[in-house]
Amino acid sequence: MTVRRGYVDTRHGQVHYRESGSGAPLLLLHATPRSSRVYGKLQRLLAARFCVIAPDTLGFGNSDPLPADVTMPMLAESIADLIEVLNLGTPALFGLHTGNKVGAALAASRPDLVSRFICCGMTHSIVIDRAQRDDAIKDIVDKYFASEPSTPDGAHLLRGWGRTYATLAQTWWAPRVVDAAPLTDAVLAETQDEVIDRIQARAAFDSVYRANFNFDLADALGRLTMPTLVIELATPGEDHLGRQADALVALIPDAQAVTFENTDRDVLEREPEKLAAAIEAFLAAP
Repeated sequence: MTVRRGYVDTRHGQVHYRESGSGAPLLLLHATPRSSRVYGKLQRLLAARFCVIAPDTLGFGNSDPLPADVTMPMLAESIADLIEVLNLGTPALFGLHTGNKVGAALAASRPDLVSRFICCGMTHSIVIDRAQRDDAIKDIVDKYFASEPSTPDGAHLLRGWGRTYATLAQTWWAPRVVDAAPLTDAVLAETQDEVIDRIQARAAFDSVYRANFNFDLADALGRLTMPTLVIELATPGEDHLGRQADALVALIPDAQAVTFENTDRDVLEREPEKLAAAIEAFLAAP
């Protein structure tokens, strides 16, 4: 598979993207703190049937930093600009976690630019009640937020760098590496990509999650007019939140849902074929 890389100037900054394949356009919007790198396997599978474009959200990967006081609608505007500059017409959108918020904001505000929308996420990412969703996400990301007050000597910056280092160490020496039998170059390459993504995203983490907390996903989904697929990645650890896919579908006039049990965001590395099949089936339906 040939991957073509490029940049697009948008109203909020320059966006880097990876493109492959040919056919109807399909955009893949990534989660925090990853970038378009995370879509390597899925993009390879989908490129057999689609022109697949995976942009780096502003603040992530090789795109420009986040704009000041960023919101999900602002990130959606940058993707709208990318669609128009690349003359993609009305592509389908797939969004995972943060990507599903950016995608929902775009699909709600610019239905003329979106043919179909796929909202994918672990249960905590798609909880329909906003306060409950914010609490669920906060429990996961709280440890990464900067909490120390600024100090004249810059010690707070060093403590923040220390938190980043601890996160990188956990990623670098994750069980998928140390417990692998056998360990392969592919596993090490995936881990290296995640470490690089986390380093590039460290300055954006706080701001993009505050934008996430401030975004009303239910309101955006309720304004969708295009066919929509909800993919819930359900794990036993989130059973206490209750399954959410049916509640999301009830908000959208033309929607359907599928639930992947015992699956989390690692679906992109572990089960990309399963995810690609669901996407292809939805996009092929009349």
